Amino acid sequence: MKEAKKYILVVDDDLDILVFCEKILSNIGVVVLKATNTEDALKKILEYAPHMVLLDINLENEAGFKLLDSLKEREILQYLKIYMISSEKSKESILLSKKYGVQGYLIKPLSNNTLVNTVKRFSKESALPSYTPVDDYKQAKVFVPAEIIKFNEISFVIRSKVKFMTKENIEIESQFFRDMNIQKGHMKIYQKSRDINPGIYDTVMQMIGLPEKILQSIRKRQKRRI
Repeated sequence: MKEAKKYILVVDDDLDILVFCEKILSNIGVVVLKATNTEDALKKILEYAPHMVLLDINLENEAGFKLLDSLKEREILQYLKIYMISSEKSKESILLSKKYGVQGYLIKPLSNNTLVNTVKRFSKESALPSYTPVDDYKQAKVFVPAEIIKFNEISFVIRSKVKFMTKENIEIESQFFRDMNIQKGHMKIYQKSRDINPGIYDTVMQMIGLPEKILQSIRKRQKRRI
């Protein structure tokens, strides 16, 4: 069986750091995802479910802790391996990082050995938290033919002729999901649809609360077109 790719997300507004991390980690078979702000970083986390996130504390015009707040709000922060990276050595920054429950704090400049050894030490094998769907959201039933083009433990992408504009809970009838026993209440539109071609749209859907048994099934089929 071909080994699944390992994704590491590096969030830093210093392009030299991004290039350095990609160069070093690609040599050990890691796929490096890059983001220069917290919004882009959150999109990549939900789309790729990276094995680890290296997060700079001081990004341009914002703090890296903003991403941690977004992940905490979505109740997935504690299930990701996150290392803060910074040139700051202040006790305040280190203590605040610990309060968020991140795995560690790396001081810049990063050495080759520190970066490689840190990445090799951890891999993501955690289930997402349990989720109970609520009834206080808008409900509507429409039949929308769609194709699942990418999926992982956190999210999946559907391609269809419908453009979704709001973040709503959603129910999807799919033999693929029924075969893996994925319940309807685990799904939510993460962001409005992205135009692919005229009349064709890709939409990222977030999944919450999948048990470990289902996550293992997803990992076996990850990257396979449905």
